[in-house]
Amino acid sequence: MVDSAFAAKAITCREAVQMGINMQKEKYLLTVVFKTIRFDFIPRSANSLAHILATEMLKRKEESYLIGGVPYYAESQARNESLREPD
Repeated sequence: MVDSAFAAKAITCREAVQMGINMQKEKYLLTVVFKTIRFDFIPRSANSLAHILATEMLKRKEESYLIGGVPYYAESQARNESLREPD
């Protein structure tokens, strides 16, 4: 059990980095070494797609790797965000 939203997000970041490292090892059979890593806060309002994906996956108790696209329930949001002008 996690005590706070901040702790949950920190654990998620750690897991995402580890998953990326593991995927690189599998793809290239190399050890990936990060010299630096940086996390930036992005407000939910600026990243609706991530919020939709997280909320729906929690509701559905699903795990998913978003390689090659997003689930059907997030397709319209992904399209909208890809058409949005960059900041």
